[in-house]
Amino acid sequence: MRVLTGLISCIAAMSASVSFAQGVLGLERFDAHKVVRVELPDRASYERMREISDDMWSHRGGPGAKEFRVSPAQLETLRASGIEFEILVDNVQALIDAERASLLAPRGVGADFFADYRRYDEISDFVDGLVLANPALCSRESVGFSLENREIFALRIAGPNGPAQRPAIVLNSLQHAREWVSGSTSLYIANELVEGYGVDARITEALDSVAVYIIPVVNPDGYVHTWDVNRLWRKNRRNNGGGTFGVDLNRNWSVGWGLNSGSSASGSNDTYRGPSPFSEPESQALSSYIASIPNARAHVDLHSYSELILSPWSYTVDASPDAASFDNLNAALRDAIAGVHGRFYLAGPGGSTLYLASGTAPDWTYGEHGIFSWTIELRPATAQQGGFILPPDQIVPTGEETLSAALVLAEFAARDVTFYDEVAPDALDAAGGSAVAVRAYASPGVTIDQNASSLRWRSGSAGPFQSLALEFGSANLLRAVLPAASCTQPIEFYYEVALDTGSGVVIATYPALGADEPLSRGVFDIGYSFDDTFASDLGWTVGAPGDTATTGLWVRGVPNPTNYQPGSGNPDGSGAECFYTGFSAPGAGDGVADIDGGTTTLTSPVIDALAAGDDPYLVYARWFGTTGAPNDYLRVFLSNDAGATWTLVENVNFDARRWERREVRVADLLAPTSQMRVRLVAADGGSASLAEAAVDDVQFLARSCDSIPGDLNGDGVVNFADLNTVLSNFGASGAPGSTPGDATGDGTVNFSDLNVVLSNFGSTR
Repeated sequence: MRVLTGLISCIAAMSASVSFAQGVLGLERFDAHKVVRVELPDRASYERMREISDDMWSHRGGPGAKEFRVSPAQLETLRASGIEFEILVDNVQALIDAERASLLAPRGVGADFFADYRRYDEISDFVDGLVLANPALCSRESVGFSLENREIFALRIAGPNGPAQRPAIVLNSLQHAREWVSGSTSLYIANELVEGYGVDARITEALDSVAVYIIPVVNPDGYVHTWDVNRLWRKNRRNNGGGTFGVDLNRNWSVGWGLNSGSSASGSNDTYRGPSPFSEPESQALSSYIASIPNARAHVDLHSYSELILSPWSYTVDASPDAASFDNLNAALRDAIAGVHGRFYLAGPGGSTLYLASGTAPDWTYGEHGIFSWTIELRPATAQQGGFILPPDQIVPTGEETLSAALVLAEFAARDVTFYDEVAPDALDAAGGSAVAVRAYASPGVTIDQNASSLRWRSGSAGPFQSLALEFGSANLLRAVLPAASCTQPIEFYYEVALDTGSGVVIATYPALGADEPLSRGVFDIGYSFDDTFASDLGWTVGAPGDTATTGLWVRGVPNPTNYQPGSGNPDGSGAECFYTGFSAPGAGDGVADIDGGTTTLTSPVIDALAAGDDPYLVYARWFGTTGAPNDYLRVFLSNDAGATWTLVENVNFDARRWERREVRVADLLAPTSQMRVRLVAADGGSASLAEAAVDDVQFLARSCDSIPGDLNGDGVVNFADLNTVLSNFGASGAPGSTPGDATGDGTVNFSDLNVVLSNFGSTR
């Protein structure tokens, strides 16, 4: 296959190289233009910088560090403005000249298509070659035509063994003409999917379940212009009048269109939104095409550069209705990319992670059709690595890591429901009242039948499961409270969710195998030395020597929701109150009261952790959202001498925008005493970033079980049945108290458990 596509691309390259060489002398030049990194700590400085130059190159870092191209004259204006800057690229033209030399070099027969960037005609020929060689997998579809009557085309890829009507994902690239690596990346994904079908098990399963639609060149006129006239051209080629040209296609979509906070009304500006939504044939064509795709569930608009994963919304800092699900998927995409070559893409909502951009394709795709949608800004991270003029040796590694993310989305689209953030205590309370929960996101076109869904549970590892009604909370939370049970046996449980797919009702289970492989937790008599839901003031102290934060200090109450702050306390606990960083009015933006300037400390009162037992556990729920990882952090400390010394429990220096329950055995860190204190330190690490923290449901508890040692099945007698349980599970391990045969409760079935049963053999309750 590579030989065939290499021949096709080589033939196209012969004519393409000639036309490119003919246009070189007419190309616009950028001699002595520089790329600078500027520090813009507030909106006023940002607007001032946009007056100096509207050509922003890199967006990474949130409010603060940005990269702009400046001409020699603009550089002098920048120097006079007082804005701090450093020069990253001394001569933009040198980058362009080096790229031209590579493009003009002769290409041999069979040259790898991805060894260099390709013109519009070459891309079209490559797609035709894939279809010609793989008619059972591929088809070419016309999306529409550009202003200058060039075809916008799509490649549909789907395995022949799947259903005709299957879920779909959509990838498009080159809305912005100069972002060449985006087009190469979409084609690389297409090629790997085609070549991997029938060879790679993961790709084969994906294509047998999902259809993939790839639109490699959304802006063909602008793209041709970058080859023939101006390498740094961004927009389409609309004649706006008055000597200005081009509409920014990614500001021309109807959702959020027209806001000056995220686009420009000036035809000379690179973010000119056009006279009306969908005024441009290119955005009209792509939007109509996306709307026509049956069962589309995910969409990605590929751009460069900055190494970002941006979910809706981009036109506002308000959280989207599916913010919790997006946070989970953002993390999955980030991890998939990082797992290939170690590149860490920053992930989060576009408006708060990057800057406001109104009228974008992902906001429309999600807002108008409910399709989960992202902007992914590809390599590099900074202009120092090439910026828009990314060296061609980066095409393949960029494609490899983005393919990994595309497969995550394909697998997401193949599911009718996605489960995540399963929460259950490490040990359940025998008196009942232990809450367990999982989040469930139904895919576009699918709804959850709440009345027909339930938690299925049983005491012990045999016998029928019983049903409990599920509570359906905000952010797709499914919750149930388990009843009282014997502390001599574990509780097994799983979630059974009824889904209306539009063509019938199906049952999904979590875990996937349901009753065959349920979740399991040990059951204990649990006593509490301390249990604080923050509904009232139990004596926590805000502030400590060395604190430097100027805003975002800890406060107790009900937080107002933003993209980085929860809207209430831990939903798996009790009450809406918690301690969180910074007070902001309802509807306030992400950065209104986040942590700035350093650290803020929260310290508990002195607690007798031994009051309920001599082997206490520290339990708490925490939240941490940041755009400045790893410099921003939330650190949890524990003291056993009333605060004279502190031991680190955990350092959260990554974006974790969800309530997460933590359970720590005190003795694993330090000796438990009657003089325990808990401390949380949240910090803005100095970068111009967003940082928000929260804590809830802080407890010290101890576990016990008033039962006969060795009575593993809870029948009141230690006999051969208990001995058989140990022998049958000898060597097994798992969560303490939940592994059959674990008589000592240490999580492992070994000779100690055998000795407990034999020593108490014949004992009765």
